[in-house]
Amino acid sequence: LQTECLITGLPDDFERGRDLADAFNAWMLDRGDAVWGKRQIAKALKAREGVVQGPEGQKFAWKKRSDSGYGGIQLTKAARNRIAEYGEELRFGAARKG
Repeated sequence: LQTECLITGLPDDFERGRDLADAFNAWMLDRGDAVWGKRQIAKALKAREGVVQGPEGQKFAWKKRSDSGYGGIQLTKAARNRIAEYGEELRFGAARKG
């Protein structure tokens, strides 16, 4: 989370859960590792909520808008670029894992 996201603690900074999952799986693919399933990622994010903090103690938390996701967090540009690079592999791999 600390290398692929900016933990700002600001309520207007919001990332959909699926985008965070895609960013994580793109990072895994970039390392040559297998993707994780959606449920596994969701549980891992929930476990880190309020524990993993930004440089000044900022925290992110689950939030429901029109989509479910997390407030107080932003994906880095590098993470977004990696999602674009591995787009099809992410959709296929995550669909298989469920």
